[in-house]
Amino acid sequence: MTRRPDVAVIGGGVIGLALAWRCAQRGLAVEVHHDELPGTASAVAPGMLAPVSEADFPDPALLEFAHEARRSWPAFAAELAGASGIDVGYATDGLLLVAHAAEDRARLAAMYGFREGFDVPCTPLDADELRAREPLLSAEASGGGFATEDHHVDAQRVREALRAAGQALGVRYVDRRVRSLDEVSAGSVVVAAGAWSPSLDEWPVTPVRGQVVLLRDPSGGPGLRHGIRGVAQGQPVYLAGRDGHETIVAATLDHTGFDVQPSAQATEALLRKAVALVPALAGHEVTETRVGLRPDTPDHLPIMGRVPGRSDAYVCTGHYRHGVLLAPVAADLMTELLVTGADGIPAAFTLNGSDQRRNVRRDDSSTCALHTADEAPVGDGVAGPGAPAARRLAGVHRAHVRGHRRHHLGRLDRAARGAALATVTMAGTLENVLMSVILAVSGGTTILLSRAVGASEYGSLRPLLRAAFRLTLAITAVICVVLFALREPLARLILGSGEASAVRLSVDYLTVAVPGIAVFYGQYLVDSTFKANGDTRTPMRMAVLSNLILVVADPVLIYGWLGAPRLGVTGSALALVGSRAVTLAVTWRLYRKSALLREMNAAPDAPAAPGRARSARSCRPACRSAWTSWCGCPPGC
Repeated sequence: MTRRPDVAVIGGGVIGLALAWRCAQRGLAVEVHHDELPGTASAVAPGMLAPVSEADFPDPALLEFAHEARRSWPAFAAELAGASGIDVGYATDGLLLVAHAAEDRARLAAMYGFREGFDVPCTPLDADELRAREPLLSAEASGGGFATEDHHVDAQRVREALRAAGQALGVRYVDRRVRSLDEVSAGSVVVAAGAWSPSLDEWPVTPVRGQVVLLRDPSGGPGLRHGIRGVAQGQPVYLAGRDGHETIVAATLDHTGFDVQPSAQATEALLRKAVALVPALAGHEVTETRVGLRPDTPDHLPIMGRVPGRSDAYVCTGHYRHGVLLAPVAADLMTELLVTGADGIPAAFTLNGSDQRRNVRRDDSSTCALHTADEAPVGDGVAGPGAPAARRLAGVHRAHVRGHRRHHLGRLDRAARGAALATVTMAGTLENVLMSVILAVSGGTTILLSRAVGASEYGSLRPLLRAAFRLTLAITAVICVVLFALREPLARLILGSGEASAVRLSVDYLTVAVPGIAVFYGQYLVDSTFKANGDTRTPMRMAVLSNLILVVADPVLIYGWLGAPRLGVTGSALALVGSRAVTLAVTWRLYRKSALLREMNAAPDAPAAPGRARSARSCRPACRSAWTSWCGCPPGC
């Protein structure tokens, strides 16, 4: 009879296998349940050990965790090689950062500018110095640097070695897919199933597709001396030598759910960038194309620790692009938690019953939004960190504000009370109808922008923003003109012709509120740029700010407090438009300082379609205004 295991690990990627090995070293009986599904991230990972070069989301907790992991890798690799007898290809020869053309240097600088203070600074290198370190580089390489602390490893060998080392200690491997935690009988169960983890619980993990291409030199010539992290044609690419005559080219970043079919377009794009940096690769043979699904989370941080509500269940997933790098420290912390109960996991990575991270659930089949993750267009656009919880909170807050406004209007004199409340109710109904229009525009804008951000195609953001701005401007103008002209017939249609007082007040209200639709729509459009870059907290905070201003301004303008004129229903409309205008101004200032705008300004323009190339003269002097960054004209035009 098989002994009931002390620990069952669900998932046989690098994280799950490292955890199983460490637990077995502590004397625990361990089982690993794994079904080798197409898209397993560890089977594809290029093996970069670069906590900052690979940090798209430089969260302090993740950066500190990643640096600790990198420091642990020399000892971990040596121990693993000794335990398994397999060389894992751990190399400490650094990473070259290469800009193909002069216009790529700004993009490269933007990618690595935040290393300062987090990492050993890169050594700047000019074109000649780059080619001295890597003779195969293109003569067109314009400059870059050398990151001595960025290492790499053969991730597939690491996985093979972990399985062998665990097997030597009695780890039992069960080749099956677990679809429910109740299917597994063990003292403790750890979910480390990567992108498939949500099939076992409501964890906010979604797949981010990455495609890599393996090349072989048929002539047997010398391979690359160093790994290369480059920018060619405005887009990043990673190259690393394997086994002397092989080169791995990585990697795309797509949000296509669980689609693991290789894309000819993605292969062509990777090869085009690779050959631009290393022309000799043009003569190499494509031996294999692989697709892996990285497990991403809304805040791009791992999910680790105890599962709330289940004393025997644990989770270790969502490591996104850093699974191989983080494996040593993740395995050590989880093993310590399982064996001794000591919880040294960073608080930012854990779950608890009320945590927003647990309450977020995203549609696996949706096409998304951003660098970061498959997020479905729902409600006010695209979800992000804590978005459903944020929407619920914002909805509760809006309901409270509406009740607050009705309370104040209900305190007017008896003759005006009913008409005032009817007016605000009518206006709220009309606003809900108009909201559907801007949601279609802002939601579509968010999805298009996020696709561009996810593919690092920042140069294509300008025409997208310009088109969104023009479309919103056109829609706003039409709606405002039509509603302003028809405000009285519309009020009569909604309220009834017998409600003369309410109709009159509604006309007064709409006289102020209709022009304010421009502010309302503008806020949604600017919010879409934050959501496209994974920031849903800023729009939520701005909504709360707007409501707080409204709560204060409403009674002041309705009753004439603090020396203000007593305006009644008209004051309510002024308070609403004014609060939104102030919020839009604050949001606009935040947008001007946002990372998305910096990336967009640093990126070269996307190639123009034939016949549509824009000359410098086509940018009017008016573009020098603050609207320049929004409408997409290049800086300095």
